[in-house]
Amino acid sequence: MNRALTSFDRTHNLQIMNIWQLPFGKGKRWLASQNRVLDAIVSGWRANNLVSFISGPPFTVWASGNLDMPGNNQTADQVVAHPKKVGGIGPGTPFYDQNAYADVGGPRFGNSGFNSLRGPGIVNWDFGFFREFSVTERWKVQFRMESFNFTNTPHFATPEDGYTCVCDGPDFMVVNTVTNLAREGTDERQIRFGLRLSF
Repeated sequence: MNRALTSFDRTHNLQIMNIWQLPFGKGKRWLASQNRVLDAIVSGWRANNLVSFISGPPFTVWASGNLDMPGNNQTADQVVAHPKKVGGIGPGTPFYDQNAYADVGGPRFGNSGFNSLRGPGIVNWDFGFFREFSVTERWKVQFRMESFNFTNTPHFATPEDGYTCVCDGPDFMVVNTVTNLAREGTDERQIRFGLRLSF
């Protein structure tokens, strides 16, 4: 029986979340001044964090030949028992050993497995802070700042896998693009501010 990972498999997915009352202002550790103006500015703030550590997605190494099946590709030949992960990012620096695979010679299927390799993993930190102000006993306003991908860490896509390039080409096994986490279509750092009125 043949087995393989699904294309959306993420074997490890560690999420660390917290909400922290910042230690500033009256009754707190720092800036516990009796100055009412200072206390009104620095007290009552809370911060929230979401830190993600996610393993890379699996991908298949394809060959440029298609056994005369228009619109279909086939897997490549794996010519090294254990392909070495080089870990390079960007042009000229492959993520896996480029010599571990080859295009298939002759009318047959390649011997490499489906989704047998993994692309780069993801480390991401979302951060925000907020505070609620009382306008009256009933009316309250919350100010909020949120930053997605706070450290602006790039999240790299899987390497060029032979589907759009040949196995002996310069882009084979090279990571040339970034991916996104399906948040607003982009994945560079985003910062937004908001006000919420509640009553």
